[in-house]
Amino acid sequence: MAILLKHLIPNLITESVQSIVNVGFPKIIANLLFKKFGNKAFTVAQWYRSYHGYGDKKDWFEWSNRSFSRSNLSLMDCIDLYNATDTPEHYLEMLKKLDLSNDDFLGTEFELKEIRESWAEEIEEKFFKNVFFTAYTLMTDIMSGKLTDIKPYENMKFQDASLKYDEKRVFGEMTPLKIYPNGYKWINVGKRCGLLGYYMKNCGSAGLMSTDSDRTLIGLFDSNHKPHIVVTYSPNEKRISGDEGVAGVEAKAEYHDYILDLSNILGAKFDIGRTKSKLLKLKSVLQNKATDLKKIEVSRTPSIYDDEFFRFVMEGKLYYSNGYYIVSGEDIQKVSQAVKTKTLNLRNNQGNKIKEVFNSYNRDSLKQFGVSFIPVENMSLSER
Repeated sequence: MAILLKHLIPNLITESVQSIVNVGFPKIIANLLFKKFGNKAFTVAQWYRSYHGYGDKKDWFEWSNRSFSRSNLSLMDCIDLYNATDTPEHYLEMLKKLDLSNDDFLGTEFELKEIRESWAEEIEEKFFKNVFFTAYTLMTDIMSGKLTDIKPYENMKFQDASLKYDEKRVFGEMTPLKIYPNGYKWINVGKRCGLLGYYMKNCGSAGLMSTDSDRTLIGLFDSNHKPHIVVTYSPNEKRISGDEGVAGVEAKAEYHDYILDLSNILGAKFDIGRTKSKLLKLKSVLQNKATDLKKIEVSRTPSIYDDEFFRFVMEGKLYYSNGYYIVSGEDIQKVSQAVKTKTLNLRNNQGNKIKEVFNSYNRDSLKQFGVSFIPVENMSLSER
C-alpha cells in the first residue's frame, strides 16, 4: 500500500497543477499556488481568474500581469525570463528584448540554474503581493491558516465568496460598539474589509487614512446590514477621522449625530481637519452650545462651485461661518452698513454681504476695519 501511495501522490500533484494550468495559469504560477494552498489551490486559482479575468480571453493571465512600462519588470516579464533559462541563447534573447544588460552573463549550466532559482523567488514575491492576496480578508485568513474549511465558498465567484465570508465575520462574530433603537449600529471591521469596500465603493482599507499602526475601520450599518458611513479610528491617538459616505462623498447631515456619538463612545477626538463636511466640522466644534445651526443659500442660482455658508445662534447672538472662519452677525451688519454708506469699499462687491465678508481678498481690509475672523478650530467658550 505504501508503495502504491508513493507512486500515486506525484501523479495527484501533477494532475492538480495541470488543472490550474488548464484554466490559463503559467506552470510556475500553478506550482506556486499548489505549494501555498495544497488541495485548496484549484479553488483559489478559479477565484483569482474571476477577480482578474478579461472575459474569455485565452491569455487573460498575461493581460492581467503584463506591463508596457520598462521602468519596472512586470510579473510576466519575470516569468518570461524564468522560462528563458532553458538555454543560454534563449535567455540572451530575452535579456535583449527587455533591454536588460547581459555583460555579466557567462551562459554556464550552473549559472542558468542559479538565475532560474533567482527568478522563481522574484516571481513568488511579486505574485503574492498582488492585491487579490493582500486586500481581502477571505484570502488573508486562508493564507494565515485562520480559515481552513473553504467548502461553503468553493462554487462561488471570488467577489461573492469574499462578501459572504465578510458578512459571516462582521455580523456573526463581531460585537457592535453600539446598537441604536432604529437598528443602526457601529461595528469595528478591522484594517481591511472587502464587504465595506464593495458597498461603500472604496478601497475597503484603513491603510492611507492614518499613520497609527493599529488603525481600523468602523462602519455604520443599518438594520439590513447595509453600510452608510465609514470612519477611521486611530486607537493609539484616540482619534476618529476620514468620515465619508458611499463613493467617498461627505457624510450627509442625517448621519452627523451618529458620528459625533461614536466620538463620545470611544472617548476619541473627532478630527475636524480630516472631515469633508463643513457642517459636521461646525457641529463637532460647537457641540450643543449652539442652536439653529444650518446651511444657508446666499445665491439665487446656487452652483456646486459655490462656497458653503452656515448660520447659528449662540448665547443669544447670531454668527455666520464658511466652515473655516466664524464672524458675528453684528460684524456682518456693520460691514453691510459701511458698504451702503460708501465708507468701506470691498473687492468683487456684488451686493451679497455674507459672500463679501468671507471673500479672502477682503479679509485683511476687513480686519483693519474691525471685523473679527475666528478660526473654527479656535472657537473656544472663552472666545465666544
